[in-house]
Amino acid sequence: MKNSLRAVAYTVLQSPCMTRFPLVLQSKDKTRGIGQADLLLGRAAGQAVKKIGGVPAGASGSPVFVGRRLVGAVSHLLGGDSFLVGITPIGAMLNLTQEPDPTALATPEKPLGRTGASLVLAVGGNFKSRESEVALRTHLGGIPFSCSGNLPPRRNKSLAPGDPVGVAMMIGDLRLGFIGTVTYVKNRAVYAFGHPLLHSGPCQYPLTAATILTTARGNFPNKIGDLGEVMGTVLQDRAAGVFGLLGQMPLGLVEGSLSVKDEDRKVETVHRVQVVHHPAELPFLIYVAALETITQTMNRVGEGTAKWEWRVHIRGETDETVIMDEQYSPFNIGAVVADSVFSLLMEPLSIGRQVTKVALTARFTMSDELN
Repeated sequence: MKNSLRAVAYTVLQSPCMTRFPLVLQSKDKTRGIGQADLLLGRAAGQAVKKIGGVPAGASGSPVFVGRRLVGAVSHLLGGDSFLVGITPIGAMLNLTQEPDPTALATPEKPLGRTGASLVLAVGGNFKSRESEVALRTHLGGIPFSCSGNLPPRRNKSLAPGDPVGVAMMIGDLRLGFIGTVTYVKNRAVYAFGHPLLHSGPCQYPLTAATILTTARGNFPNKIGDLGEVMGTVLQDRAAGVFGLLGQMPLGLVEGSLSVKDEDRKVETVHRVQVVHHPAELPFLIYVAALETITQTMNRVGEGTAKWEWRVHIRGETDETVIMDEQYSPFNIGAVVADSVFSLLMEPLSIGRQVTKVALTARFTMSDELN
């Protein structure tokens, strides 16, 4: 490969239009990426990326071609320069199919959101409260945040290189996941991102369609998007990217049911979700779903009394674990109830047990007691 070799990358800045932008490969030499993966260096150019301020978050996985040859995927922004990118070689991504045990549920190596790479967090469905947004931003650090509101899941008939694609952490009435870009598709096999999501190894995550509503401009531009319908399953989450298969649902999703009633407002909200069984993050995912349901129902944040019950079903156990409580808080009663799920779930997860169902039933009032 000669120095300053010219290449072209493809990504979507606003659905359904595919954008083509040139890249100049800086050298035949490679640098090291996540997990000691080799990266090519490239500098993005062209009016499309100059107009928005650089390569946006959400472009991870954008396929890079030299002539008609696919050489890899845009996967990293380097050195605080929104135009300088790392490119994961396609050979490393294709090797994802050779990794062991693609159907097992592994214990993930990384907590949610700490990939250090160029993805966008997509929040949709009935997620709309400020409380859950603050919780997500605090937990996820600097990952760009895209809140699309209660749009219906979009449907895609197929996926192609350059298309937006999602990997969901939560589906159902509340949607939460990450948006990147498809690098390569062969029959049912999909390769994307060019870097790890959670670095989980073998996994079972929903692979979804995604829509890019627009792309925010600035020094660090990012795509604004939403997750669509489930199209398949991510089976590998490794240093070189994610690999999945179209046409099959993921195994081991945790069923969540959240039923909350405000006795003062006479309002009841029920949300049903399915959440990935990621041992390090399952408690937080259930927590933020509960917090959203509670905040919507109460339409306020503050003092009050709650009476609640958590039910947890563990695979292989006949009886459910049931925890009941009643408390008054002068500060934030909703957070007290949502937060109680952490201690409930951490014990079985810490010894390798598989949670299959989690259900919350709660009643709230502004007074210091419930009738």
